[in-house]
Amino acid sequence: MMSDHKIFNLPFTRLFIANIMIVTAFYMLMPTLPIYITRDLHIDEKSVGLILGIFSISSLFIRPLVGIWLDRIGRKIIYIPGVIIFGFCVGGYILAYSFLTIMFIRVIHGMSWAAITTSNSTMIADIVPKKYRGSAIGFFSLSISTGMAIGPAAGVFLMEHISFRNICITGVILVALSLLSSYSIKLPPLVKDKTKITIKTLYELKVMPIALMYLLYGASYSAATIFSSLHGLDLKVKHLWLFFVILAVFMGIFRPYVGKLVDRTGPGKTLYMGFTLLVLGLIMLGLANNSILFHLSAVLLGIATGFIMPTCMTMVINIVPPTRRGAATATFYTAFDIGIGVGVMIQGYLIDHIGYEAMYIIFSMVALSAMLLFRLYVFNYYNKAVNKMENC
Repeated sequence: MMSDHKIFNLPFTRLFIANIMIVTAFYMLMPTLPIYITRDLHIDEKSVGLILGIFSISSLFIRPLVGIWLDRIGRKIIYIPGVIIFGFCVGGYILAYSFLTIMFIRVIHGMSWAAITTSNSTMIADIVPKKYRGSAIGFFSLSISTGMAIGPAAGVFLMEHISFRNICITGVILVALSLLSSYSIKLPPLVKDKTKITIKTLYELKVMPIALMYLLYGASYSAATIFSSLHGLDLKVKHLWLFFVILAVFMGIFRPYVGKLVDRTGPGKTLYMGFTLLVLGLIMLGLANNSILFHLSAVLLGIATGFIMPTCMTMVINIVPPTRRGAATATFYTAFDIGIGVGVMIQGYLIDHIGYEAMYIIFSMVALSAMLLFRLYVFNYYNKAVNKMENC
Protein backbone atom coordinates (compact mmCIF):
# COMPACT_ATOMS: atom_id res chain seq x y z
CA MET A 1 0.00 0.00 0.00
CA MET A 2 1.38 3.37 -1.04
CA SER A 3 1.80 6.07 1.59
CA ASP A 4 0.29 9.33 0.33
CA HIS A 5 2.78 11.42 2.31
CA LYS A 6 5.42 10.38 -0.24
CA ILE A 7 3.40 12.37 -2.77
CA PHE A 8 2.13 15.29 -0.69
CA ASN A 9 5.49 16.87 0.04
CA LEU A 10 5.65 20.67 0.40
CA PRO A 11 6.36 21.54 -3.27
CA PHE A 12 3.57 19.21 -4.44
CA THR A 13 1.11 20.66 -1.92
CA ARG A 14 1.88 24.28 -2.81
CA LEU A 15 1.58 23.56 -6.52
CA PHE A 16 -1.64 21.63 -5.89
CA ILE A 17 -3.21 24.60 -4.06
CA ALA A 18 -1.99 27.06 -6.69
CA ASN A 19 -3.47 24.95 -9.47
CA ILE A 20 -6.89 24.83 -7.80
CA MET A 21 -7.04 28.63 -7.93
CA ILE A 22 -5.70 28.86 -11.50
CA VAL A 23 -8.16 26.26 -12.78
CA THR A 24 -11.04 27.86 -10.89
CA ALA A 25 -10.27 31.21 -12.53
CA PHE A 26 -10.05 29.53 -15.93
CA TYR A 27 -13.27 27.55 -15.63
CA MET A 28 -15.26 30.50 -14.31
CA LEU A 29 -14.94 31.79 -17.87
CA MET A 30 -15.68 28.48 -19.61
CA PRO A 31 -19.52 28.58 -19.45
CA THR A 32 -19.88 32.35 -19.08
CA LEU A 33 -17.71 33.73 -21.88
CA PRO A 34 -19.88 32.18 -24.66
CA ILE A 35 -22.97 33.66 -22.98
CA TYR A 36 -21.30 37.08 -22.63
CA ILE A 37 -20.19 37.00 -26.27
CA THR A 38 -23.58 36.06 -27.69
CA ARG A 39 -25.92 37.86 -25.26
CA ASP A 40 -24.04 41.05 -24.43
CA LEU A 41 -21.81 41.55 -27.48
CA HIS A 42 -24.32 40.04 -29.96
CA ILE A 43 -21.76 37.88 -31.76
CA ASP A 44 -23.08 34.79 -33.61
CA GLU A 45 -22.27 31.16 -32.66
CA LYS A 46 -19.96 30.58 -35.64
CA SER A 47 -17.81 33.47 -34.43
CA VAL A 48 -18.00 32.13 -30.87
CA GLY A 49 -16.41 28.92 -32.15
CA LEU A 50 -13.59 30.93 -33.71
CA ILE A 51 -13.06 33.02 -30.56
CA LEU A 52 -12.95 29.95 -28.34
CA GLY A 53 -10.89 27.94 -30.81
CA ILE A 54 -8.18 30.59 -31.27
CA PHE A 55 -7.27 30.08 -27.61
CA SER A 56 -6.18 26.52 -28.34
CA ILE A 57 -4.55 27.42 -31.64
CA SER A 58 -2.35 30.01 -29.91
CA SER A 59 -1.44 27.40 -27.29
CA LEU A 60 -0.49 25.08 -30.12
CA PHE A 61 2.19 27.41 -31.45
CA ILE A 62 3.80 28.27 -28.11
CA ARG A 63 3.85 24.83 -26.41
CA PRO A 64 6.82 23.36 -28.33
CA LEU A 65 8.92 26.38 -27.36
CA VAL A 66 7.73 26.11 -23.77
CA GLY A 67 8.82 22.47 -23.74
CA ILE A 68 12.29 23.37 -24.99
CA TRP A 69 12.63 26.22 -22.47
CA LEU A 70 11.53 23.98 -19.60
CA ASP A 71 14.25 21.45 -20.40
CA ARG A 72 16.96 24.05 -21.01
CA ILE A 73 16.47 27.03 -18.68
CA GLY A 74 14.17 25.74 -15.93
CA ARG A 75 10.60 25.07 -14.90
CA LYS A 76 9.72 28.01 -12.63
CA ILE A 77 11.23 30.63 -14.90
CA ILE A 78 8.53 29.70 -17.41
CA TYR A 79 5.73 28.96 -14.96
CA ILE A 80 5.78 32.20 -12.92
CA PRO A 81 5.63 34.65 -15.88
CA GLY A 82 2.92 32.44 -17.37
CA VAL A 83 0.79 32.88 -14.24
CA ILE A 84 1.30 36.66 -14.25
CA ILE A 85 0.32 37.04 -17.92
CA PHE A 86 -2.63 34.71 -17.36
CA GLY A 87 -3.91 37.03 -14.63
CA PHE A 88 -3.66 40.10 -16.86
CA CYS A 89 -5.65 38.28 -19.56
CA VAL A 90 -8.43 37.29 -17.15
CA GLY A 91 -8.76 40.93 -16.14
CA GLY A 92 -8.48 42.04 -19.75
CA TYR A 93 -11.86 40.59 -20.70
CA ILE A 94 -13.43 43.51 -18.82
CA LEU A 95 -12.11 45.78 -21.59
CA ALA A 96 -13.17 43.51 -24.44
CA TYR A 97 -16.13 45.07 -26.20
CA SER A 98 -15.56 43.82 -29.76
CA PHE A 99 -14.71 40.70 -31.72
CA LEU A 100 -11.14 41.86 -32.41
CA THR A 101 -10.28 42.76 -28.81
CA ILE A 102 -11.57 39.42 -27.53
CA MET A 103 -9.61 37.60 -30.23
CA PHE A 104 -6.40 39.40 -29.19
CA ILE A 105 -6.88 38.58 -25.51
CA ARG A 106 -7.71 34.95 -26.34
CA VAL A 107 -4.43 34.58 -28.25
CA ILE A 108 -2.33 35.84 -25.32
CA HIS A 109 -4.48 33.96 -22.82
CA GLY A 110 -3.93 30.71 -24.71
CA MET A 111 -0.16 31.21 -24.70
CA SER A 112 -0.09 31.82 -20.95
CA TRP A 113 -2.29 28.77 -20.30
CA ALA A 114 0.12 26.67 -22.38
CA ALA A 115 3.05 27.89 -20.29
CA ILE A 116 1.27 27.12 -17.00
CA THR A 117 -0.10 23.67 -17.83
CA THR A 118 3.06 22.43 -19.52
CA SER A 119 5.22 23.70 -16.65
CA ASN A 120 3.23 22.36 -13.72
CA SER A 121 2.81 18.89 -15.26
CA THR A 122 6.56 18.73 -15.79
CA MET A 123 7.26 19.94 -12.24
CA ILE A 124 5.04 17.22 -10.77
CA ALA A 125 7.09 14.58 -12.57
CA ASP A 126 10.25 16.14 -11.08
CA ILE A 127 9.20 16.33 -7.43
CA VAL A 128 7.59 12.90 -6.94
CA PRO A 129 9.44 9.52 -6.93
CA LYS A 130 9.09 7.58 -10.18
CA LYS A 131 7.20 4.60 -8.74
CA TYR A 132 4.47 6.94 -7.43
CA ARG A 133 4.24 9.02 -10.60
CA GLY A 134 0.91 7.69 -11.85
CA SER A 135 -0.65 8.16 -8.42
CA ALA A 136 0.85 11.66 -8.14
CA ILE A 137 -0.60 12.70 -11.48
CA GLY A 138 -3.91 11.23 -10.41
CA PHE A 139 -3.86 13.19 -7.15
CA PHE A 140 -2.67 16.37 -8.85
CA SER A 141 -5.52 16.13 -11.33
CA LEU A 142 -7.84 16.48 -8.33
CA SER A 143 -6.78 20.13 -8.30
CA ILE A 144 -8.19 20.36 -11.81
CA SER A 145 -11.41 18.62 -10.78
CA THR A 146 -11.80 20.91 -7.78
CA GLY A 147 -11.33 24.01 -9.90
CA MET A 148 -13.72 22.63 -12.49
CA ALA A 149 -16.35 22.11 -9.80
CA ILE A 150 -16.00 25.53 -8.20
CA GLY A 151 -15.26 27.61 -11.31
CA PRO A 152 -18.29 27.08 -13.57
CA ALA A 153 -20.77 27.14 -10.69
CA ALA A 154 -19.27 30.35 -9.31
CA GLY A 155 -19.07 31.86 -12.79
CA VAL A 156 -22.70 31.15 -13.68
CA PHE A 157 -23.85 32.37 -10.25
CA LEU A 158 -21.94 35.64 -10.61
CA MET A 159 -23.21 36.04 -14.18
CA GLU A 160 -26.82 35.59 -13.10
CA HIS A 161 -26.70 37.71 -9.94
CA ILE A 162 -24.00 40.33 -10.51
CA SER A 163 -22.09 40.71 -13.79
CA PHE A 164 -19.43 39.28 -16.09
CA ARG A 165 -17.11 42.03 -14.87
CA ASN A 166 -17.17 40.56 -11.36
CA ILE A 167 -16.24 37.14 -12.75
CA CYS A 168 -13.09 38.69 -14.21
CA ILE A 169 -12.22 40.55 -11.00
CA THR A 170 -12.69 37.39 -8.93
CA GLY A 171 -10.50 35.49 -11.39
CA VAL A 172 -7.69 38.02 -11.07
CA ILE A 173 -7.77 37.71 -7.27
CA LEU A 174 -7.54 33.91 -7.52
CA VAL A 175 -4.58 34.12 -9.90
CA ALA A 176 -2.79 36.49 -7.50
CA LEU A 177 -3.32 34.02 -4.64
CA SER A 178 -2.01 31.16 -6.77
CA LEU A 179 1.13 33.16 -7.45
CA LEU A 180 1.69 33.59 -3.71
CA SER A 181 1.32 29.83 -3.20
CA SER A 182 3.68 28.77 -5.98
CA TYR A 183 6.34 31.50 -6.04
CA SER A 184 8.68 29.98 -3.43
CA ILE A 185 8.40 26.31 -4.53
CA LYS A 186 11.79 24.59 -4.45
CA LEU A 187 12.52 22.11 -7.23
CA PRO A 188 15.29 19.51 -7.69
CA PRO A 189 18.34 20.66 -9.69
CA LEU A 190 17.57 20.72 -13.41
CA VAL A 191 19.28 18.16 -15.62
CA LYS A 192 19.47 20.31 -18.73
CA ASP A 193 18.89 19.04 -22.23
CA LYS A 194 21.97 20.03 -24.24
CA THR A 195 21.00 18.62 -27.61
CA LYS A 196 20.98 20.99 -30.57
CA ILE A 197 17.68 22.81 -31.05
CA THR A 198 16.05 21.74 -34.32
CA ILE A 199 12.50 21.26 -35.54
CA LYS A 200 12.73 17.65 -34.37
CA THR A 201 13.77 18.56 -30.82
CA LEU A 202 10.80 20.90 -30.45
CA TYR A 203 8.59 17.83 -30.31
CA GLU A 204 9.10 14.45 -28.64
CA LEU A 205 8.45 11.94 -31.40
CA LYS A 206 8.22 9.01 -28.96
CA VAL A 207 4.89 10.26 -27.61
CA MET A 208 3.27 11.01 -31.00
CA PRO A 209 0.98 7.94 -31.06
CA ILE A 210 -0.33 8.78 -27.58
CA ALA A 211 -0.61 12.44 -28.58
CA LEU A 212 -2.69 11.58 -31.65
CA MET A 213 -5.07 9.57 -29.51
CA TYR A 214 -5.27 12.50 -27.10
CA LEU A 215 -5.97 14.88 -30.00
CA LEU A 216 -9.09 12.88 -30.84
CA TYR A 217 -10.04 12.89 -27.17
CA GLY A 218 -9.54 16.68 -27.03
CA ALA A 219 -11.94 17.21 -29.92
CA SER A 220 -14.55 15.05 -28.18
CA TYR A 221 -13.94 16.71 -24.81
CA SER A 222 -14.49 20.16 -26.28
CA ALA A 223 -17.88 19.05 -27.59
CA ALA A 224 -18.82 18.00 -24.05
CA THR A 225 -17.80 21.25 -22.35
CA ILE A 226 -17.44 24.31 -24.58
CA PHE A 227 -20.94 24.48 -26.07
CA SER A 228 -22.80 22.73 -23.27
CA SER A 229 -23.81 26.03 -21.64
CA LEU A 230 -25.42 27.33 -24.85
CA HIS A 231 -27.00 23.91 -25.45
CA GLY A 232 -28.41 23.98 -21.92
CA LEU A 233 -29.86 27.44 -22.47
CA ASP A 234 -31.58 26.21 -25.65
CA LEU A 235 -33.08 23.30 -23.68
CA LYS A 236 -34.08 25.67 -20.85
CA VAL A 237 -32.20 23.46 -18.40
CA LYS A 238 -32.82 24.25 -14.75
CA HIS A 239 -29.74 25.01 -12.66
CA LEU A 240 -27.35 25.00 -15.61
CA TRP A 241 -24.37 25.48 -13.29
CA LEU A 242 -25.07 22.05 -11.81
CA PHE A 243 -23.91 20.34 -15.03
CA PHE A 244 -20.36 21.57 -14.46
CA VAL A 245 -20.37 20.69 -10.78
CA ILE A 246 -21.50 17.13 -11.57
CA LEU A 247 -18.92 16.89 -14.35
CA ALA A 248 -16.09 17.94 -12.04
CA VAL A 249 -17.20 15.90 -9.02
CA PHE A 250 -17.37 12.65 -10.96
CA MET A 251 -14.16 13.55 -12.75
CA GLY A 252 -12.42 13.81 -9.39
CA ILE A 253 -13.92 10.86 -7.51
CA PHE A 254 -11.95 8.19 -9.34
CA ARG A 255 -8.75 10.03 -10.26
CA PRO A 256 -6.55 8.97 -7.32
CA TYR A 257 -7.60 5.34 -7.83
CA VAL A 258 -7.02 5.61 -11.57
CA GLY A 259 -3.43 6.68 -10.95
CA LYS A 260 -2.81 3.72 -8.62
CA LEU A 261 -4.42 1.34 -11.11
CA VAL A 262 -2.19 2.59 -13.93
CA ASP A 263 0.89 2.18 -11.71
CA ARG A 264 -0.10 -1.44 -10.97
CA THR A 265 -1.67 -2.77 -14.16
CA GLY A 266 -0.98 -0.32 -16.98
CA PRO A 267 -3.37 1.86 -19.01
CA GLY A 268 -5.62 -0.74 -20.66
CA LYS A 269 -8.49 -1.02 -18.18
CA THR A 270 -8.76 2.70 -17.49
CA LEU A 271 -8.73 3.81 -21.12
CA TYR A 272 -11.24 1.23 -22.35
CA MET A 273 -13.62 2.26 -19.58
CA GLY A 274 -12.96 5.97 -20.12
CA PHE A 275 -13.54 6.01 -23.86
CA THR A 276 -16.66 3.83 -23.60
CA LEU A 277 -18.22 6.24 -21.09
CA LEU A 278 -17.17 9.23 -23.19
CA VAL A 279 -19.00 7.86 -26.24
CA LEU A 280 -22.13 7.13 -24.20
CA GLY A 281 -22.01 10.51 -22.46
CA LEU A 282 -21.79 12.46 -25.71
CA ILE A 283 -24.68 10.50 -27.21
CA MET A 284 -26.79 11.15 -24.10
CA LEU A 285 -25.93 14.86 -24.17
CA GLY A 286 -26.95 15.06 -27.81
CA LEU A 287 -30.24 13.25 -27.24
CA ALA A 288 -31.08 15.08 -23.99
CA ASN A 289 -34.44 16.87 -24.12
CA ASN A 290 -34.80 17.68 -20.43
CA SER A 291 -32.77 18.73 -17.41
CA ILE A 292 -32.45 15.20 -15.99
CA LEU A 293 -30.82 13.68 -19.08
CA PHE A 294 -28.68 16.78 -19.56
CA HIS A 295 -27.27 16.53 -16.04
CA LEU A 296 -27.02 12.73 -16.15
CA SER A 297 -24.75 12.98 -19.18
CA ALA A 298 -22.33 14.97 -16.99
CA VAL A 299 -21.94 11.91 -14.74
CA LEU A 300 -20.74 9.75 -17.64
CA LEU A 301 -18.59 12.50 -19.11
CA GLY A 302 -17.00 13.27 -15.74
CA ILE A 303 -16.05 9.66 -15.02
CA ALA A 304 -14.73 9.29 -18.57
CA THR A 305 -12.48 12.33 -18.24
CA GLY A 306 -11.28 11.19 -14.82
CA PHE A 307 -10.13 7.93 -16.36
CA ILE A 308 -8.63 9.25 -19.59
CA MET A 309 -6.67 12.39 -18.68
CA PRO A 310 -4.34 11.12 -15.90
CA THR A 311 -3.82 7.80 -17.69
CA CYS A 312 -2.61 9.45 -20.89
CA MET A 313 -0.38 11.91 -18.99
CA THR A 314 1.24 9.05 -17.08
CA MET A 315 1.84 7.14 -20.31
CA VAL A 316 3.67 10.13 -21.82
CA ILE A 317 5.94 10.69 -18.80
CA ASN A 318 6.77 6.98 -18.50
CA ILE A 319 8.31 6.60 -21.97
CA VAL A 320 10.76 9.55 -22.03
CA PRO A 321 13.96 10.37 -20.07
CA PRO A 322 13.95 13.27 -17.57
CA THR A 323 15.76 15.57 -20.01
CA ARG A 324 12.83 15.29 -22.45
CA ARG A 325 9.90 15.60 -20.06
CA GLY A 326 9.26 19.23 -20.96
CA ALA A 327 9.24 18.50 -24.68
CA ALA A 328 7.11 15.39 -24.18
CA THR A 329 4.55 17.26 -22.07
CA ALA A 330 4.48 20.08 -24.62
CA THR A 331 3.92 17.62 -27.47
CA PHE A 332 1.14 15.93 -25.55
CA TYR A 333 -0.69 19.17 -24.73
CA THR A 334 -0.12 20.52 -28.24
CA ALA A 335 -2.14 17.60 -29.58
CA PHE A 336 -4.86 18.39 -27.05
CA ASP A 337 -4.84 22.04 -28.14
CA ILE A 338 -5.23 21.04 -31.77
CA GLY A 339 -8.10 18.73 -30.89
CA ILE A 340 -9.93 21.40 -28.91
CA GLY A 341 -9.19 24.27 -31.30
CA VAL A 342 -10.17 22.48 -34.49
CA GLY A 343 -13.00 20.66 -32.71
CA VAL A 344 -14.60 23.88 -31.42
CA MET A 345 -14.48 25.52 -34.84
CA ILE A 346 -16.07 22.48 -36.50
CA GLN A 347 -18.67 22.27 -33.74
CA GLY A 348 -19.67 25.91 -34.17
CA TYR A 349 -20.17 25.28 -37.89
CA LEU A 350 -22.12 22.05 -37.35
CA ILE A 351 -24.40 23.58 -34.72
CA ASP A 352 -25.23 26.42 -37.10
CA HIS A 353 -26.14 23.97 -39.91
CA ILE A 354 -27.41 20.73 -38.36
CA GLY A 355 -27.97 21.49 -34.67
CA TYR A 356 -26.67 20.28 -31.34
CA GLU A 357 -28.01 16.72 -31.47
CA ALA A 358 -26.25 15.78 -34.72
CA MET A 359 -23.05 17.53 -33.66
CA TYR A 360 -22.82 15.52 -30.43
CA ILE A 361 -23.51 12.24 -32.25
CA ILE A 362 -20.74 13.01 -34.76
CA PHE A 363 -18.23 13.76 -32.01
CA SER A 364 -19.17 10.62 -30.12
CA MET A 365 -17.82 8.79 -33.18
CA VAL A 366 -14.60 10.82 -32.87
CA ALA A 367 -14.29 9.52 -29.30
CA LEU A 368 -14.88 5.98 -30.55
CA SER A 369 -12.07 6.41 -33.09
CA ALA A 370 -9.70 7.33 -30.24
CA MET A 371 -10.54 4.07 -28.46
CA LEU A 372 -10.00 2.08 -31.65
CA LEU A 373 -6.61 3.74 -32.15
CA PHE A 374 -5.62 2.70 -28.64
CA ARG A 375 -6.81 -0.86 -29.20
CA LEU A 376 -5.19 -1.32 -32.61
CA TYR A 377 -1.86 0.42 -32.11
CA VAL A 378 -1.14 2.61 -29.06
CA PHE A 379 -1.49 -0.11 -26.41
CA ASN A 380 1.25 -2.32 -27.90
CA TYR A 381 3.40 0.67 -28.79
CA TYR A 382 3.31 1.93 -25.20
CA ASN A 383 4.22 -1.44 -23.66
CA LYS A 384 7.22 -1.77 -25.96
CA ALA A 385 8.35 1.79 -25.19
CA VAL A 386 8.10 1.22 -21.42
CA ASN A 387 10.12 -1.99 -21.62
CA LYS A 388 12.76 -0.19 -23.66
CA MET A 389 13.02 2.60 -21.07
CA GLU A 390 13.37 0.10 -18.20
CA ASN A 391 16.17 -1.74 -20.02
CA CYS A 392 18.17 1.42 -20.72
